[in-house]
Amino acid sequence: MKLPRLQLHLSTCIVLMFVAGGFIWKNLPQRNYIPQYVMTEQEVISYFTQGWPYIFRTPTEITDRGDIIYGRVVYAPLAANLFIAFAILAPVAFVCEWFLRRRRAQLRAKS
Repeated sequence: MKLPRLQLHLSTCIVLMFVAGGFIWKNLPQRNYIPQYVMTEQEVISYFTQGWPYIFRTPTEITDRGDIIYGRVVYAPLAANLFIAFAILAPVAFVCEWFLRRRRAQLRAKS
């Protein structure tokens, strides 16, 4: 017996792409930031932390030129962030597919 393979509609994939893009945007460090005021070192460190909802990497040092040096990656919060992202992406895909299949069934019933 052959199992049916997972098939997703193109519109579902596009929605998943935007949701995943939001997660990537929240988890990457800020770039090309020009402060409008002088920030203290603690404000810079809190602004340039990486990770949502759990912080997995923080800046450890700011050079004289203003470059930010990051510390080591903590893998437990990173794994938790990945798990949460997949836990949100799966229901989004299910809802999109459910809506599309329901709509297709309604159109077939009218015909």
